[in-house]
Amino acid sequence: MKKIFVMLISVLAIVSCGKDKTEVKENVTEVVVDKFSLEIDAIYEKNDSINVFYKMDSYFQYEKPISALIKASNLPQKIKVDIPEGIAIENIKIEVSNNKEQQNLAIQNISILNNGKVVIDGSNSKYSEYFLTDESFTWDLEKSRFKLNHSNKYPPGLLGNELTESLLTK
Repeated sequence: MKKIFVMLISVLAIVSCGKDKTEVKENVTEVVVDKFSLEIDAIYEKNDSINVFYKMDSYFQYEKPISALIKASNLPQKIKVDIPEGIAIENIKIEVSNNKEQQNLAIQNISILNNGKVVIDGSNSKYSEYFLTDESFTWDLEKSRFKLNHSNKYPPGLLGNELTESLLTK
């Protein structure tokens, strides 16, 4: 009888322990880390490179340029530049050409993404709403492209305007 009583208590203990367990779900807050990237669609007729500077804490980080090499092509190509992870950029400056032999540049898109989501859509030449050209650019109306002037102090560059800055700092 003792054996039956002990077995009964053992079975009840095992069964009741399984039923008394309640799942505790912790509220886990997902941490979203900034991962900005810049995408440029352009035609570079000669091998070239670009430098990208980002603005952080109200200052452009000129000592930390992000560079990308570009191979010459008569067809549009996508150039992607990744900003270091975890940096909440406030604006972008792009030196579009470091090759003084690059006379022309046809830009079709400059877009900025954060974690793969479009923040600034510069496709179909809408980038001109978000970026200002410097004095190194003139427009070739006949060929619908920029003519670049490399004789200025700095390479030809584009700078995000106030709209760009407001969208990046939302």
